[in-house]
Amino acid sequence: MDGPPAKRARSAAAVAAAAFDGSVATVLGGDAPPAQGEGERLLAEAEAAAAAAMAAGDGDGGGEEDTLLLDARALRRVVVSFEKRLNANVEARMRYADKPEKFMDSELALDAEVRALGALAASPELYPEFVRLGAVPTAVGLLAHENVDIACGAVSLLAELTDADAEDADEDEDNEEAYVALADAIIAANGLELLISTLERLDESQQQEAAGANGCLTCLENLTSIDPKHAAAVCEGTRFVDWACKRVNAEGFDANKQYTSEVLAILMQSAEGAKAAVV
Repeated sequence: MDGPPAKRARSAAAVAAAAFDGSVATVLGGDAPPAQGEGERLLAEAEAAAAAAMAAGDGDGGGEEDTLLLDARALRRVVVSFEKRLNANVEARMRYADKPEKFMDSELALDAEVRALGALAASPELYPEFVRLGAVPTAVGLLAHENVDIACGAVSLLAELTDADAEDADEDEDNEEAYVALADAIIAANGLELLISTLERLDESQQQEAAGANGCLTCLENLTSIDPKHAAAVCEGTRFVDWACKRVNAEGFDANKQYTSEVLAILMQSAEGAKAAVV
């Protein structure tokens, strides 16, 4: 993700977050889970706001973008809302384990919250605050969610947040420490292991899950780009090399197969220990 389109997408996410934050204010006044149909309505509103912002971004694009970015206060609201939606989903799944229709609305609402968190990618200077709020383990934990759509949403979020190359060149140096802090927090939350576990359970014959696998590979590449020391951790501390070798040696050819080989090459170039593990 690079250039102006990426920033417009992030601005759209910020608008969606703002719209979503306003629409859930009354719903989250208490601790009760959302009513039936509420999650679907909120998700539709968030997506509509994002679409409207994207359309606006295709115009003159002059100066409005900065007003759409999160600040520390807005980030705290989004994180609190995210955690409440996750807790509501966990509760609904436990209460109605055998009745998926009973917890579907809570998962739609949770998905909308994950999308709202994507606005953070446009403000990497807030990453230390995101880490301080303890939100990283919560976001990483969604990789193990039973609903693969939620897991893929978490993958997409982490891939976007760790995409340091998407930032303007003159901002990279200022934000380097912020990206390092985020990457370290993801690693500390068992992010590498969960990314590999997600790769192993995804069915790449399904378009969305193939996109999720691509996102997992992107996360691994991004983390290694942020700090090359993570290359050895990927190769020596996870099952990635075994998975990747099987994936590359499988019959047929597709974009993810090629990307897998590219990530392997990156890992070998990033650390001597990683090269030994691959060879």
